[in-house]
Amino acid sequence: MGVTGADIVGIVAHIPTSAGSASGRGALEGGTVVTSSEISSTGTPRRGAPKTSNPETGVAGAFPIVKPVGQRPPTTPAAVHDRRRRLVPLAVALSYLALSVWIFRASWQHLGEITYGGGDAYLFSWFLGWTPHAFGNGLDPFLTHHINSPAGANILWSTPVVLFGLLMAPITLLGGPVTTLTVLLTLAPVVSGLALFWVLRRWVRDCPAALAGLLYGFGPYLIGSSYGHLHLAFAPFPPLLLLLLDDLVVRGRSPPRTGILLGFAVAAQALIGEEILATSALTAAVGLVVLAARHRAAARERLGPALRGLATAALVAAVGLAWPLGMQFLGGQRVHGSIQPAGIAVADLWSFVTPTPLQEIAPNLALRHSLRFTGNAVEVGGYLGVPLILLALVATVRARRHPLVGVLAPVGLVMAVLSLGDHLHVDGRATRIPLPWLVLEKVPVLHNALPSRFALYVMMCAAAVTAVGLDRWHDEHRRATDPADVLPVDGTFPDLASLGGHSCHTT
Repeated sequence: MGVTGADIVGIVAHIPTSAGSASGRGALEGGTVVTSSEISSTGTPRRGAPKTSNPETGVAGAFPIVKPVGQRPPTTPAAVHDRRRRLVPLAVALSYLALSVWIFRASWQHLGEITYGGGDAYLFSWFLGWTPHAFGNGLDPFLTHHINSPAGANILWSTPVVLFGLLMAPITLLGGPVTTLTVLLTLAPVVSGLALFWVLRRWVRDCPAALAGLLYGFGPYLIGSSYGHLHLAFAPFPPLLLLLLDDLVVRGRSPPRTGILLGFAVAAQALIGEEILATSALTAAVGLVVLAARHRAAARERLGPALRGLATAALVAAVGLAWPLGMQFLGGQRVHGSIQPAGIAVADLWSFVTPTPLQEIAPNLALRHSLRFTGNAVEVGGYLGVPLILLALVATVRARRHPLVGVLAPVGLVMAVLSLGDHLHVDGRATRIPLPWLVLEKVPVLHNALPSRFALYVMMCAAAVTAVGLDRWHDEHRRATDPADVLPVDGTFPDLASLGGHSCHTT
């Protein structure tokens, strides 16, 4: 029976690159491409026909892959999946932005005229205007007599968000500092949520990661912080710290490169808000202790490279922050002692499940209790809600062997305990039951952090653990219905115990 040229094209196009090839994709990655015009009547390349590498991979192979002129290679399900996955971040970002604009719609309707947060918001507006003014006129940006006259003020003790003042100077010049504050408050939950979404895509699918980013960026704590506390509302640093420490400690990527990136991130966060930097460092330390306790032998092997990376980060950050930190701790008008009174801005035991006036759905019965909590409503940001707590608990149990859950679940619990302050508060009443923060509040610098603000890390851990649990449930459901239809997720989390070629356990 005769074989037509078209049949030859179809046959040769499916020749594997080697006897060991197990899929058509292997042929695509290991072959060369010639057009149908370069095929002889016997189905072999004509003498002298060019042997070009596969344009998709640039890899030459032993057998040609024939592609008719003008015909595109077949699109595989994996290619379609990858193409769609590249579009997901844009869709998530636009969705977050639309939600944030709606939340702050009053400021956008009267742009440059009103803002959120009362006196603190006015102070942030002044800082956003002062920083470019000081740098532009050769003034000391950190020590000024324009406020607190005549003594002046060392403004680094008052969260001046210096980096924002510099980066947003064009908007301030065009629309004024109140407009700049509106833009930053709108971007804060978007950027914070996207940071966690982007980081979690390393371990889970897009939908669970997007949900986690939504919970983190638009949860009660960060949205509550936006009412006057710009330096707290903008919080992409904790997820980025998780990413960089994963690169350095777990994945073992280049300590110098990772250390440099971490140093730049630390310096940038210090010029936005030092409190998040300090509390993130404490949270990271707890996480590293948990990780080392789970994998002691592997941790000893990684200790040297990790310390080199951290030393590099410290050096980079020290160089970048030498001037501002020197002025803050050694310059004039520096602050001594505690800035905030102890035992006020703490989480109540019932704050995790009791809505406050900042929640859209808050029954009167709940408000009668939450209004008793110490501290103002902005500082009572520990609300998680019963559904999220249950989801996180179920995810922790079902995915307890997943390395990310094994670290973040204990970290979230520790941060929740620290958020309760030095003594337990129950339904607005301070008890005499001592808590771990009683010891940590004696640590220099850290003692100025407010315990209730550890709610940021509680929400991040709860959201991440829930995302892993939902992703695991999705895998189990798909595997039960159609095992062949389960696509792999890019960038699985390597357990620290997988050093030396050991497999990663994720079940």
